[in-house]
Amino acid sequence: METVDAGWNMVVGADREKIVDAVNSIKLPVQRPELYGDGRAAQKMLEILAD
Repeated sequence: METVDAGWNMVVGADREKIVDAVNSIKLPVQRPELYGDGRAAQKMLEILAD
């Protein structure tokens, strides 16, 4: 749901025409917020534990 709201993905169903229309209308979002973090959680935790 978050990626649809952010404009990264679309839900169009299984109708061929809707899929083709969706692919043809793709516009990349200007910003891509890190919805699920930056991928460095384990590294950050390791650094905290090492201190």
